[in-house]
Amino acid sequence: MILDLQNLPVLPDSAFFSLVSQQKCIIITSAYPIQMVDIPLDVIAFLNKPFTIESFTEAIEKFVGVVDDYTK
Repeated sequence: MILDLQNLPVLPDSAFFSLVSQQKCIIITSAYPIQMVDIPLDVIAFLNKPFTIESFTEAIEKFVGVVDDYTK
């Protein structure tokens, strides 16, 4: 799951984060630096915009590794 912090569902933060906290396959994108964002999740990657294709590819490769671990 790739989520942009600006476009999160309209739920209270705690409700949304508790909903997805069981998922470990989350990539967060944001225009804000990670120091300004309070994310109570174990995410695969945090991509700060504008991100490079290399950082996006690295995040996707981590995602594939996690998904492969789930299927074993």
